[in-house]
Amino acid sequence: MSLKSNLLVLVMVIGGLGSAPLMAEAQIGNVRGLPPLMKVEGTVYCTADGNIGNIDLAYPIPFFTDARVEILGFLFGRALPPSVTDDSGSFSMYFRSTSLSSVLTDSTIMVSTPLSNCNSTLPSTGFLSSTLEYNGTVVEDGNTIMTLVPKRFRFSPSP
Repeated sequence: MSLKSNLLVLVMVIGGLGSAPLMAEAQIGNVRGLPPLMKVEGTVYCTADGNIGNIDLAYPIPFFTDARVEILGFLFGRALPPSVTDDSGSFSMYFRSTSLSSVLTDSTIMVSTPLSNCNSTLPSTGFLSSTLEYNGTVVEDGNTIMTLVPKRFRFSPSP
């Protein structure tokens, strides 16, 4: 009886050790050798700098809808398809990268749609841009995803 118990324990230990690397790999979103999955998400507001600023409930800040949002920078020379903000000014883009630090250091979010598209009193030339910051890791549909968000949009006039 004790030989069977010892054998069962040995099989369970070996099985557990064999699955540990797979569990660790899944926890960082690395599926079948692919780089980790990253998601850039944010909201663009219809203001002079695209940020929400001070909230005044008497004057709600409108969202910047139908604005083209792009990621520029370190993505192994690949251009990602742009995203377009929805009715709540929100956007999201997914991609894979082996280097979170390089993405944070070398990538920029750019809103290329003129601000005048959401408010005719705002500039009709120029663009909004922001660096990215890490906002944590989430699990969506069984995938572990590193979430990145814009730090703070800034307006740049066109040359």
